Amino acid sequence: MISLDATLPALYATIAPIFLVVAAGFLSARTGLLSADAIRALAAYAARVAAPVMVFRAIANSEPASLQQPGYLIAYAAGSCLAFAVCALCLRRVTNAQGPALAFGALGGSFGNTLMVGFPLATLLYGDAATVPLALTLLVEVAIVLPLALTLAESRHEHGAAGHHALRRNLLNAARNPLVVGMVLGALLAWSGLTLPTAVNDGLGLIAQTVAPVGLFVIGGLMVGYRPVGEFARQAIVVPSKLVLHPLAVCLAMWLCGVRDPLLIGPALCFAAGPIFGAYAALSHQYGIGPQSAALMVATTVGAALSMPLVLWSLARLLSA
Repeated sequence: MISLDATLPALYATIAPIFLVVAAGFLSARTGLLSADAIRALAAYAARVAAPVMVFRAIANSEPASLQQPGYLIAYAAGSCLAFAVCALCLRRVTNAQGPALAFGALGGSFGNTLMVGFPLATLLYGDAATVPLALTLLVEVAIVLPLALTLAESRHEHGAAGHHALRRNLLNAARNPLVVGMVLGALLAWSGLTLPTAVNDGLGLIAQTVAPVGLFVIGGLMVGYRPVGEFARQAIVVPSKLVLHPLAVCLAMWLCGVRDPLLIGPALCFAAGPIFGAYAALSHQYGIGPQSAALMVATTVGAALSMPLVLWSLARLLSA
């Protein structure tokens, strides 16, 4: 049904360049060719400049009708929230996790590295058609899943009115996220009927083209110094949740919501099957669980190199059955 019906070796060959760039970033940082400050600067550029520009340009150049995908938004949100809930329940029962440990564990099992791993793969498979699903997915992750996790992380210390304030604060922070701003501005321009001047569009396009290579390089650089150590039980729950349960839940939700367009389903599965997002360890460090989260990020990134083609190949055959 989707363009993942190639042979399994062909899918591994397709994804290999992505992880070779990740390896190049790791080696560059590990050997000292680039400092930790340089890697962090590249990460900031990718997340706060290049990615918002890419999303803005893609949406601004889209037909307004192509942006009206409520089924996709509902399905991706439902699949992600299902994976979040299942992962949280397992962590609670098996490891007795609470507060930030519970919230970030569940976040790790349901929030993929959509921008820096999923999107490059989706682009290789679907070309420019992957850009609109990317924007819709980022909207779900930034405006729904992330505020949910941050509110849960703070709920141990804030109850009642304070808990509502935490939720409102996290939603406002999501609204100010450069990615969300880029989406909104791009949508306004698309619906206005106006077009970007050719020179501006081409200039933004040059910046947009840097998202995938810089992002992948940064992932490798950020992995230097992290070790896949920590609670085995925690890793045994979060890693399979992210690499298997999340894409399976999104696939199921897409089917239940009646989303049948291969150019929507295919990219969605690429996004959901990826490892934990790159800023996961740094964000969780603010809540005192940085080392545990870094271990999960490394484990899912390494594991995704093997799991992504197999999971996507299996789900493609499940959908076409």
